Order: sequence, then C-alpha cells, then structure tokens
Amino acid sequence: MDIGYYKLAKQINGLFHYAEVHLEKVDVFTLPMVQVAKGAFAWLKDDYGPDAWEWAICDDYRQGAIQGVQYALDNVGKGMAFQKVGILITTIKSHPAHGTVYSVAFAACMATWTLLEVDGISHPYFQGEKLVFPSLP
Repeated sequence: MDIGYYKLAKQINGLFHYAEVHLEKVDVFTLPMVQVAKGAFAWLKDDYGPDAWEWAICDDYRQGAIQGVQYALDNVGKGMAFQKVGILITTIKSHPAHGTVYSVAFAACMATWTLLEVDGISHPYFQGEKLVFPSLP
C-alpha cells in the first residue's frame, strides 16, 4: 500500500475532535523523511470557494501532522525498521471550531500505521483535550 488515510471524528471527554490526513509513501532520497505537500490545504478552495485562504492555524496543523507521522515511525514495533521510508503528507483537513492540532497529530499517526500496514506500539490517546504520546518524555 502506498497511500495511507485516517479520519478522526468523535467526541472525546466532551470535546469534538475532527481531522483527516492523507499520506503517500515516497522515495526517501527525494525529500526529507517527513514532509507536508504544498497543496495539503488545497481543499479549502474546494470547500469555501476560489478566494479562500489558509487559516493561521494551518501552520500548527502542519507541525502536528509531522509530529504524528514521526511518532508513528518511531513506534512501529520491534523488528520493524522503516528508516528509509519517506512520507509525504498530501492532505490535512481539520477546522479551528471542530478540531485541534492534537486531532491532526492523532490522525497522522494512525494514517502512517495504516500506510505501513502495521498496528504500531504505544498508541497515543486523549486525556481531556490533550493528546498523550506515551513513549515521549
């Protein structure tokens, strides 16, 4: 599988979390290990019209997606090495009123494990409105 996808849409501890992340596996020598595509938020023009622009939080969403992918790569399980896998984050969907950076990070992590066809270890979880990555200090 060369494409990974995950959609988070649920209420957790009274807060709604929505994020959708699409990924592609790419040749690691063509770009850094994890990179966000320039058109990751192109869907905004489709949904809100040709004059739509990115929200200020989109930069935070990019960082959250990168963190989620990196966490997933660091937690694929014993005996599974993906050091030479490049991940291109092609789409990041969320909304300031319905999602958080944590929602995006969670979706990116799960999309990565889907892409790599592994379950992953040390799954992230929500504690209140925060996302906890258990193996991080």
